[in-house]
Amino acid sequence: MRVRETWCLRYPLTPGRHLRGAAFARCSVRGASFTISGSHLATDPAERPAQAAEWKSALSEIGGPVIAAGDLNEGPGGGAWRTVADGFLANGTGALTFPATLPRVQLDALFVSPDIAVESYEVVATDQARMASDHLPVVADLLLPSS
Repeated sequence: MRVRETWCLRYPLTPGRHLRGAAFARCSVRGASFTISGSHLATDPAERPAQAAEWKSALSEIGGPVIAAGDLNEGPGGGAWRTVADGFLANGTGALTFPATLPRVQLDALFVSPDIAVESYEVVATDQARMASDHLPVVADLLLPSS
């Protein structure tokens, strides 16, 4: 895979809270180009909707195939989740990822533009994964359109 460009987006900082944002990379692999982005939205439900809207706005400006993954800190029924998911295919709905020790909720999501096919989606629930983070990681195989 070749990374052709990177950039980031910082969400407005609320004093006393963590600085959050989104990272972006424009990439290519085997003749297919795509953009990938990741974000970790606020745990505070008052901050989260504006962060989701700002991330979604930035994602909407990208041409071509897009992959967006993140810790949304809310499940599929939440407003921030719906904001980011609009126009994308959401994957892994119902795949419990938090807390890693005994997952009870899905806070983590993978969204892809409609031109990307998700071949497989799996939550990695190994002892090593449980020790590495408070969230379980997700592995997905994607089929990108040829450029």
